[in-house]
Order: sequence, then C-alpha cells, then structure tokens
Amino acid sequence: MIRRSTSLPPVDCRVGEWTSWEPCSQECGVGRTRRVRQIIMSPVNGGKECPRLFETKECTDRPCPDPNTCDMSSWTEWSACSAGCGGGKTFRFRSITRHPEDAGVKCPRTEQYMKCNEEECPEIADQHEVIDCEVTTWAPWSACSKLCGNGIQHRFRVIVRKPKNGGQSCGNLEENKACDAGFCYGE
Repeated sequence: MIRRSTSLPPVDCRVGEWTSWEPCSQECGVGRTRRVRQIIMSPVNGGKECPRLFETKECTDRPCPDPNTCDMSSWTEWSACSAGCGGGKTFRFRSITRHPEDAGVKCPRTEQYMKCNEEECPEIADQHEVIDCEVTTWAPWSACSKLCGNGIQHRFRVIVRKPKNGGQSCGNLEENKACDAGFCYGE
C-alpha cells in the first residue's frame, strides 16, 4: 500500500505593488510621506512571512518663509500720466499677499508715485481768451490694493488742456474708494 503525505506545501506571503507616495505632511520645512501595499495572500503552512507593508520617509517641499516678513505681489504697470504737459503724476500699485505674524513689523509701501510730463504746455495765441480745463474720461478702477480684507482702489484722468484766464478748473484728477477683497484666511 502506498502512503500519501497529508501535509500541504508551504505558501509564501504575496503582496501587491506599492502605492504612490502620499503628499508631504507639511507645506514647508521637513515633513513625512508614506506609501503602502496590500497583502494578496497570507503565508500558510510555514511559508515566508510578509515583508513590510508601509514605508515612510522625510520630505521637504520648500523652505518655510520667515514669519516676520511681508510677501508682496509684483508691481502693476505705471499708469498713464495725469497731465499731458505742465507736470502730472503717474503711479503703480502692489498688494500684500502675506502679512507678518508680528504685528509690529511693517510692510513696504503698496503704491509709488512719480512726476511726469513736466514740460510747459504750449501757449495759446489769444492771451486773453478764457480757456476751460479739458480732461479725459476716468480710467478704469485699479485692482484692490489688498488680496483679502479692506483695501483701496484708485482711478485717474488726464488733463488735455489746462485752464487759462479764469477758465473752469479741472476738478479732481484722482479718486480713491474703499474695496473689500473678502475674508483673510489664517488671520
């Protein structure tokens, strides 16, 4: 009579492929990331044990900014000069994109002004003619000076011709108005 072995052969553990690495646990500085894999078949009859099912490692996405500095947007383009001749102003703006954590730290200016078109305007032939001021239409409102919270918007118009001999004045050449850029998260 032939005897057959009743013991089953050992079956080793089998695992699947690694998943992709998870996003870093920190937005800046040193964080941790991990990846995992699943058991496809557990070991039986004394088969080899399963290897590690997860791995971790340090990750550094980017250095953390100094908490006591301001982050600023880029400057806008310079505006058109507020006068065609006789002296005017041009300006540009930028926004604070991140305020410092220390309330005592001041951010740099968000606007710059510069003189322009300072040459004299040409004289009119009739020295006694009353000339009213002529201005262009208002330029569109600028973007809000802040990315969130309360800021200021500006607009301007340019003198085409200055008043002479008691002519009507030009009125305001610049206007400002408050703007609300929405809730500031993290403040």
